[in-house]
Amino acid sequence: MDPGLIASHFSDISWILFALVFGVLVTFISLPPMIGYLVAGFVLSALGMHSGDALGAVADIGVTLLLFTIGLKLNIKDLAR
Repeated sequence: MDPGLIASHFSDISWILFALVFGVLVTFISLPPMIGYLVAGFVLSALGMHSGDALGAVADIGVTLLLFTIGLKLNIKDLAR
C-alpha cells in the first residue's frame, strides 16, 4: 500500500476525531455538538489544513443530510407569515 495514501487516510481520520472532540467539549457548556464541529472546521481551516478527496466527499454528504433534515423540520405555515 502506498505510504502517501496511508498518511492521507490518517490525516482525514485525525480531522474527524478533532471535530468529534470539539463537539463533545461544547456539550459541556450546553451547546449543540454542531457548534463544536463548525468551530473545529474553522480552526483547521485557519491553520491552513486542507482535506483530501475522501473527506471532501464525506463533507458534501454531511451538508446534504443537514439541509435535508432542516427541510423536514421546516413548517410552510410559518414561512407564509
